[in-house]
Amino acid sequence: MFTFLLIVISVSLLLSAASLYYTYVARFHRIQIYGRKEKISIRYSDLINFSSLEEIILQRRDRAVLELMKLRKRPLVVCLGDSITNGIVSTNYVEILQKRYSNQLLFINSGLNGNMAYNLDQRLQEDCLDLDPDYVTILIGTNDANSQKNSKMMKRYIKYQKLPQPADYDFFVHHLTRIIERIREQTNAVIMILSLPVIGEQLDSEINNVVAFYSEAIKRIAGHYKIHYLPLHEKQTAFLSSITERHPTRYLKKRYLLNFMYMFRKSFDKIASSNGWILTYDGLHAT
Repeated sequence: MFTFLLIVISVSLLLSAASLYYTYVARFHRIQIYGRKEKISIRYSDLINFSSLEEIILQRRDRAVLELMKLRKRPLVVCLGDSITNGIVSTNYVEILQKRYSNQLLFINSGLNGNMAYNLDQRLQEDCLDLDPDYVTILIGTNDANSQKNSKMMKRYIKYQKLPQPADYDFFVHHLTRIIERIREQTNAVIMILSLPVIGEQLDSEINNVVAFYSEAIKRIAGHYKIHYLPLHEKQTAFLSSITERHPTRYLKKRYLLNFMYMFRKSFDKIASSNGWILTYDGLHAT
C-alpha cells in the first residue's frame, strides 16, 4: 500500500512539474530576452562569422546589433506572432527560415507566448518598428480565436495577457488593423500576413469555425491594405481534408499526459500521433 501511494504521489508531482513548466517557464521565459536592453561589444570577427551573428540576432537584440545588421547589408525580416512563432513549445519555423536563407536574409523572432493582437500592438514599437525591417511577417490571432472557446478560457486570457476588456472579434480586427497601419506608416517594409493555423484537427469543430471566421477577416484586411496574404489556414485544411484515414481526438486546452510526455522530450510528432493529430501535438503548436 505504501509503495502504491509513493508511486501515485511521485507521478502527481511529475505531472504538476510538467504543467508548471509548460504553463509558466516555457511560456514566459523569453520575455526578458526580447524586452531587455543590454550593452554588448561587437568584435570584428562577428562581422565575418555568421554563426556568431545569428546567436546575437536571435538572443541579444540592441542598438549595437542594429548597427551590425547595417554593416552586413542583409535585408532584415521581423517575424511577429505568438507562441507558434516563438517556437519554445513547438517547431521553430523562424530558425528553419534563418538556416534556409542564411546567405540572403537576417531574421528576428518577435513571437511571444500567449500574445493576442492587442499584446502585439502594445509591443510593436520596440519589437518591430524600432528595428526598421525590410520585411515583416504577421501570424497573430490564434489566441484571440481560442479565447472564444468559453468564459473560463476568456478569463485566463484577460488575466495572463492583461487585457483591458474581454476579447472579441471587433477587438481583434481593431488591433490587427492598427498593427498594419503603424508598420505601413513608420517603415518601408514589405508586409506579409498569414491566416490562422487550425486549432485541434477536427475541421468541423466549433473552435475551427471560429478560426476560419477570423482567417476570413485577415484575408479581407490584407486585401484592403494590399499586403501579401499567405493562406496558411487554407493550406492546412486542404492537407487534412485530403487524408481519408484520420481519427483526431477532441481538442482540450490542458492535457497533463501531454505535458508529462513533453517534459521527457518525446518528439512533437510522437505526441501528435498519440492524439491522432498530424500538424499539431497539443491542438495549438506545430509538429
